[in-house]
Amino acid sequence: MSGALRRALASERAGDDEGAIKAYDEVLGIDPGHAAASVGRREAERKLTVANLLQQASAFDRAGNAAAALGKLGQVEKLSPGHAGAA
Repeated sequence: MSGALRRALASERAGDDEGAIKAYDEVLGIDPGHAAASVGRREAERKLTVANLLQQASAFDRAGNAAAALGKLGQVEKLSPGHAGAA
């Protein structure tokens, strides 16, 4: 389990949220009550969701759909208040 937790933390430091989620899932598969893995997984999931929303907002903006872009940025603001990409 400690190897999976180390991989999760290393993945997070490298900006690999998907890798972190997989490694945290491995830890949680062994110990479903592992608090640090639960918190880490939620944070990695949140960061991944924010990144996806920012990509969607950018795509809408490039397509000239400002209302949809702003909607995505509003979702980012709810998930990550004060995020620079949502400003």
